Amino acid sequence: MAIDAALEDVKSGRTLPVPEHLRDTSYKGAKRLGHGEGYQYAHDFPGHFVPQDYLGAEKRYYEPTEQGVEKKIKERLDHWRRLSKAARESGKPSEPK
Repeated sequence: MAIDAALEDVKSGRTLPVPEHLRDTSYKGAKRLGHGEGYQYAHDFPGHFVPQDYLGAEKRYYEPTEQGVEKKIKERLDHWRRLSKAARESGKPSEPK
C-alpha cells in the first residue's frame, strides 16, 4: 500500500526536502529565502490542475488498480501524469485561466 511505502521511506531515513515553491511564506525572511517563488495555485488553472512538482523527486506511492472507482482515478492520474511529463519536456510554464 502507498502509506506503507511512504512510512517505510520515513523510517529508513529516505526523506526529501520540501520543494522551495511549497515552503511556508508566512514569516519574515521567507521571501528572501525563495520560499513560495514559482508556486502555481491549481484552482487558477483549467480543471484545477497544474503540472507542478509537489515532491521534489520522481517517486510514486499510490498506484490505483483497474477495480471499481480506482479505475476512474487511474485514468485521471494517467492524464495528469501525461500533462506533467509534457510540461517538463517543453520547459514552458503553465498559464492560468
